[in-house]
Amino acid sequence: MQSKREIKYTIRFTKEENEEFTNNVKKALVSSKSEYLRKLALNNVINSRTDNQNFREFLKVAGEMGKLQGLLKIFIMEYDTTDKTEKKILDLIDEIVQFKNQLKILSDKIL
Repeated sequence: MQSKREIKYTIRFTKEENEEFTNNVKKALVSSKSEYLRKLALNNVINSRTDNQNFREFLKVAGEMGKLQGLLKIFIMEYDTTDKTEKKILDLIDEIVQFKNQLKILSDKIL
């Protein structure tokens, strides 16, 4: 059981600081401003809603890229030198390049 919090601190913000602080709290995965400040003061990790969203999107794109690479391997193994198969392989390569670019953008957001 958690002990009762008896010690209080007072903090003052300018209007601009308060707006930025409030926006940061809204982005964080915390239930209150007090919890946010405690986590900051105690050097605890503060997970962000945007971090989780970006990470989920990153995993989704990575999964799609893996599927495309698997399809590409299948087409290469079954390559029969027809224009149709060659076009499928080139299309898959283009899609993989697009997914790679999306992963780069998402990883920049996460990091």
